Amino acid sequence: MASLDTLTRKLEETHVKIIQVRREVVEALRSFYASSSAITADEAVKIAAKWGASHAFPMTGDDADASDLQEKMRRLNVALLDAVDRLQLDESGEMAPEAQLLLSLTQRERLKKQVQQSKTMLALIEQLTEMDRLLGDVDEAIDHQCFVAAAEGVAEVERLVNELAKSENGQGGNVDDKKIIRVVKLQLLSKKNRLLNQLTRYFSCTAVWKDNALRVTADLPEMELEGTKLSMEERRTDFWKACEVLDILAPKMKDIVKAITLHLIKPMLQIPHGTLKQIRDESGVTLKVVVQNPKDASDDSEVAEVQSKCANVVSVLQFVHTELFAGNAELMHQLGDFMWKIPGNLEAQLMNLLQDKIPQDSAALEEYRGVLATAVTRLENTLVAIGFSACSNSQLRGFVDQLNQLHSKKRRQVILSNGRDMMRRDYRDSVKINGASEKCSLTASVGSGKKGKYTGKGGSGSSSSPVSASTDEVESSCFQVPDYRVTVCAREVVELAHQTLVEACTSGASSANLLFQTARDLFFLFRTIVPTLYEDDIANDSRTCMLYHNDCLYITYHMVMIGHLYKHRLPAPLNQTATMVDMIPSFRDAGERALTSYTAAQIEEVLSGLKTLPV
Repeated sequence: MASLDTLTRKLEETHVKIIQVRREVVEALRSFYASSSAITADEAVKIAAKWGASHAFPMTGDDADASDLQEKMRRLNVALLDAVDRLQLDESGEMAPEAQLLLSLTQRERLKKQVQQSKTMLALIEQLTEMDRLLGDVDEAIDHQCFVAAAEGVAEVERLVNELAKSENGQGGNVDDKKIIRVVKLQLLSKKNRLLNQLTRYFSCTAVWKDNALRVTADLPEMELEGTKLSMEERRTDFWKACEVLDILAPKMKDIVKAITLHLIKPMLQIPHGTLKQIRDESGVTLKVVVQNPKDASDDSEVAEVQSKCANVVSVLQFVHTELFAGNAELMHQLGDFMWKIPGNLEAQLMNLLQDKIPQDSAALEEYRGVLATAVTRLENTLVAIGFSACSNSQLRGFVDQLNQLHSKKRRQVILSNGRDMMRRDYRDSVKINGASEKCSLTASVGSGKKGKYTGKGGSGSSSSPVSASTDEVESSCFQVPDYRVTVCAREVVELAHQTLVEACTSGASSANLLFQTARDLFFLFRTIVPTLYEDDIANDSRTCMLYHNDCLYITYHMVMIGHLYKHRLPAPLNQTATMVDMIPSFRDAGERALTSYTAAQIEEVLSGLKTLPV
């Protein structure tokens, strides 16, 4: 060991000297190339002779002509040759102690590497053997339709392959090992695809979706189940467990949700008087959507139909829970996560159903509220009991609390839709207005809520009107509408606006605001739609033009009176701000502009005709 330390020290010293000599050589060359541009040929020959023989160093006794640099190189050469000689094997079989030690270390490292390679190869062989055994078990399990065992085997092989590939990537791996892993992956993919095909075929035979129907078969044909002893429920449980192990349960649930929505939920909710019928026989059970007999459904109100639809939704999900999921509540929980919101949107479909069935009559609204609260509570409690927990604390309960606002929104839609229909009918039909009785007739109509009468009978109804006290305060010729003709369309629109305001007077604050705005929007629709639909008639027909002018003035008269007529009956704060006077200028301008445009066109036409007459 002492001689090895000495050798190591000499090598280090030699290395340091080599670096020093290299530096001096570089400096000498740099100095040479920097100052030798003007040397003579003789001087160049001397320099070449001095440095030409790179290995012919002068020996001891020849130091007279040697430079310091050559001397250092000579000593380094001797030291290096000595060190190399001591590390070489002797031909006679004898070697220096340092060489023996180096040889032992080299052999030890080579043996360690061989042992490690052997261990790695043995581990690879063991893993491949285990994978081959598992793949064989997967084949056998698939043949006997043991879905869970096959799925667990596939999952275990996937884990081993991933670990092996990760290990090979970390160690670099050789080409042969990577080829082996690739072959195993192909085998695994083949077995997995076979298992997936088997599961798909089983489910497609078990759950058969038809138009507006779902049939769940009792069992597969005997030839496919030969050698198995599992019951129908156990086999379905194994199927869902295998889907979970293979991590395909979520996609399968999405497919089921889409099928339930397409074949059962949507048809049942959309078909008038649609209901469910369950048929059970030896080969299985069928749930289908059928249309209820019109004779049996004729007496059903919309409230009863809502109860029936909610009960049918519960029946569909109970059928799926019992027949398709074999009573597994966890599967129903996962189904609910996909079905209640997106992609199934069952909650939104129920919300649309409940909103469509909101009664128009305010008196029936409270009855609808009570029935709705009971139906929603029963639906949520029943579904939560079978594991469908996604419906708990849903928007359906909030729907019951917001029923008044939703009723007002629906009334707004109906009112504006009716107004548009009035404006699209023949605009040239007219009715004569009696100015002396017009206000009283409208007042009586407001109090009774009935459709307007086109002719009035004086002011006999004013004493019993709820707003007669208010109208008496404004009796003046300034508010008297003249006797003229207006269109039936304008008269009906005005009457509809008054009916809307009467409804607003008996509603809550938020609903009253919405209904009052609806009355304003109704007049705005008139000013927007009528001039557009009947533009040519208003511009070219004198009767239509005058009717449109009268309609605009007629509507402005009611706009002046509306705030005064209803402000005492509207809820706060609308009773302080309700008015339509801001809309009066636009209506007056529209009527006057139509009349002046028609008059100007007629004058221009007359003048043009006069110019063509002979003088």
